[in-house]
Parts: sequence; structure tokens; C-alpha cells
Amino acid sequence: MKYLSMIFLLVYTASTECGSPDPIEEPILQTEILDVIVTPETLAVGDTATFRCIIKDSLDTRFTFNWGIHEDDIVPVNGRIDSSVIKFNSFRYIGTSEDSVQEISLSVSADNGDRDLFPPSYRFIFKLKHK
Repeated sequence: MKYLSMIFLLVYTASTECGSPDPIEEPILQTEILDVIVTPETLAVGDTATFRCIIKDSLDTRFTFNWGIHEDDIVPVNGRIDSSVIKFNSFRYIGTSEDSVQEISLSVSADNGDRDLFPPSYRFIFKLKHK
């Protein structure tokens, strides 16, 4: 019994000291991006859609938004392209074939300038109809 207790103690000590690495901590985010609303959901090439980013802290006016879109495709809303609402013009997209619908993946991030927390990012998809 004495040897069994000693073996148990060695195994327990080895497993706690040499055990698995600590789990990776999730970054603490400045806010949470709840959704991106695209209107209309399906856009014809050459038309304009509205993208609206909904965040948890929507009343915090410090947030600026980076849409991850080529600036030539953004139409300013109230003179800004870094707000939670922008207009997207699809004039530069060229279809691969007639009457096809393509899913376009884009991203947005929200940043309030707090360097102690991470700005969240969010990927979203909209549909582009080629004429």
C-alpha cells in the first residue's frame, strides 16, 4: 500500500507540474458586433446597397468603423466613410457569367480608441447579381 501511495503521488505531481498548457485566453473586446444589415440583401452589379453595423454599445460615439472595402466602393453617409452606416456601390464588380448570383464576403471592425481592449471584427456576406 505504501508503494501504491507513492506511485499515485508521483503521477499526480507529474500531471499537475507538466500538465497541459494553460488555455489561450480570449481577448477582451471593446464591444460586441451583433450584426451587419445589408439592404437590399441581393444587389445588382452597379447598384448601391446600405451596410449598417449594429454594435452592443451603439450609444458610444467614440467608435469608428473600418469596412474592409476598397474606398472607391464606399459612398459617404453624412460625409463619413468610417461610421456605422455606409453605402456600398458595386460598380467595379464584374460578373463571370450572365444571370449568376455571387456571394461576396466582407468585414467590418469597430474601434473606440481604447488600447487596453481589442477592436472586434465581423465577417458578413451579401449577394451580388450579375446581369
